[in-house]
Amino acid sequence: MRSKTKKLEYIKNIKLFFSCYFSFNGVYGRVLFWEALLFGYLIFYVFSKIQIPYFDILGWLGYFYISLNAYQKRCRDLSLKGSWIILIVTVFFVYMAVTHPLGIDKTEFFLPISQAILVVYLCVYLYALFMPGKKEKTPDLTSPLLKYPRIYFAACLVVFLIGRWLLLHYDFVL
Repeated sequence: MRSKTKKLEYIKNIKLFFSCYFSFNGVYGRVLFWEALLFGYLIFYVFSKIQIPYFDILGWLGYFYISLNAYQKRCRDLSLKGSWIILIVTVFFVYMAVTHPLGIDKTEFFLPISQAILVVYLCVYLYALFMPGKKEKTPDLTSPLLKYPRIYFAACLVVFLIGRWLLLHYDFVL
């Protein structure tokens, strides 16, 4: 009987873990926001070290998904819809995922674009990290972009794949 309750508790903890990091419901304070982004980076790092083709892309997409989740929950804690934050995070992740593995962001043409995107993303990150949460939280507040988060994620994936294909098939190095 005791082992059965331990198994049920273990399963409950696993469900709690996945609902915390992979669900778009709820609110993140500053500490959980930081933990979620570290967990997403850990996924990216582990997948990028596996020597299987395109596993780094899977890691990057996992990091992107967890980051969207974390930023949306943090925006709820700040009582913001956060559409502009979600767009900045999307531009940063899609641009870096498309150009960085190919070495394109280091060329003369793309370097200023990379720097501008990075500065704007860092400003948004620091804002989300250091702003104290509001006392009256609105857990149902959602960015219109993430009303259907899986569709938004799929659309970003399509943009990523199109961008990667274009950069591989056309010489954009100036």
